Amino acid sequence: MREEDFGKIMKEKRKERGITLEELAKMTNVSAAYLSRLERGERQAPSYNIMDKIFTALGMTWQLEENVGLEAEFLKLKELIIMYREKGNMSIRETIELMEMIEDMVKG
Repeated sequence: MREEDFGKIMKEKRKERGITLEELAKMTNVSAAYLSRLERGERQAPSYNIMDKIFTALGMTWQLEENVGLEAEFLKLKELIIMYREKGNMSIRETIELMEMIEDMVKG
């Protein structure tokens, strides 16, 4: 999924399920204002943690066959994780666990 597609897909799925932004905010523990900015494309795709909460709340799954160029996205994500780790925001153990989880998702 391209970063700019996330908000559009999120809004489409939310509306399909008849969920308001306020309801989604309560379900995900993410502010309705932030979710609204995501849908309007004013914010980049959120962190994996928030994205996972949104996917779960909307009953969405990570369908790899629909994600064109997923391998390239995976490599970018790994680079971001490493950068985040280098800033001291994540332990080595957390970094490895997150990368393994992402690899498992990519492999299906």
